[in-house]
This record gives sequence, structure tokens and C-alpha cells, in this order.
Amino acid sequence: MAAPRGIERCPALQRGRVDDREVELLLARAEFVEQLEGVIDHPIGTRAVAVDLVHHHDRLEAARQRPPKHVVFASSSSVYGSDAPVPLCEDRGVGHPLSFYAATKQANEAMAFSYALNHGLNLTGLRFFTVYGPWGRPDMSPSLFARAIMRGEAIRLFNRGDMRRDFTYVDDIVESTLRALDEPARPDPQFDRAAPDPATSWAPWRVYNIGNHQ
Repeated sequence: MAAPRGIERCPALQRGRVDDREVELLLARAEFVEQLEGVIDHPIGTRAVAVDLVHHHDRLEAARQRPPKHVVFASSSSVYGSDAPVPLCEDRGVGHPLSFYAATKQANEAMAFSYALNHGLNLTGLRFFTVYGPWGRPDMSPSLFARAIMRGEAIRLFNRGDMRRDFTYVDDIVESTLRALDEPARPDPQFDRAAPDPATSWAPWRVYNIGNHQ
């Protein structure tokens, strides 16, 4: 897939690996940065720590040294954990993560807030909701259902089928990410520390849900 006009791809990422030196050289001349790398590690392992935590910190540190106009990074709907009422909204806090992956995404949002507050970086986190489409994960429901249908097999349902889930097509994710990139995070002048809104801040930091047709 060709990169959109004005967007430079990192050769290291195109080869399917992360080369820190090449990434740093790219960041040194970038005005806008999308930080979308991540991994779901089953079982819990050091790879999840390295990619979801260490690499995220390294990109923030590189941005601190040569600040771009805006950094947009990937988060996840999994940050809401076990105690968030449905529908999930950004103005509700995140609490008890149900997986280590969710814990790393909560940590990433917290690290980003720290860099926004202390170094003035414009940082926006996008909480993705079950992305599907070309090159999607083979263990996700759309792929499992399509494979079963093509083979004439029964579709396996969990929780007796008593559930709802929002899926987001990958092209919508791309469009949302590019739109967010054009709107750098700004401090919220209406932010009330006595009654804080978890979706905004007095720092240039924001989080948005990307799903539910929005």
C-alpha cells in the first residue's frame, strides 16, 4: 500500500521490524508523527513490554528532543477494563485492566500525559475498537466467522451469543488517524481540576474513542 501524499514511510517498519536508528532519523525531520506500532503477546512476555512500553517511551523521548507539531499514538478500547459502563466514553475514567496488553496501553496514555505536561508536546491517543479488514489478525471474530462460513462449518459463539461488540474497518481507522493528526492537542481552558474530565487536560493531551461510526 502506498503512503498518502506528504507522508514518509520508515524503511525499517516496511521491512516488518523496528530499527531504532532509522526511526530516530525519520523523527528528526518529521513535523507530524503517528506512533501506531504495537503487539499483543500471548502469553504475557517481554516482547509486549519492549514494543508497547519501551518503544513508546523511546518515541516520546525522541519527540521531546526534536518536537514535532503533533504526535498521534495508538491506544485501545481495552483501557476501560472491567468497571466501565457501556457505551464507553472518553469522559469516564479507566481503571482495572483485564489483560496485560490493556495495562500497557493505560501506561502509554499516562506516559504521553507526562510528556505533554512536562515538555509541552502535543499528544493525542486514539482508542481503537476491534479493527478489521485486509491484513487483519486471523484470530479476530471477522476472520474466524468468514473462515467458518467458507468451510461450511458452524460459527463458534462465546457467552451463548449474548454480547455486542463494535468493529471498525481499517480504512476508517486510517481516515480518523489522519484527521486527528491535523488537529494538534491543545490545553483545555475549561478544565476543572476539582472535577476533572479524563478525556481532556490542562496539558496539550487528548484521548479519543475511534469506533461506533465516529
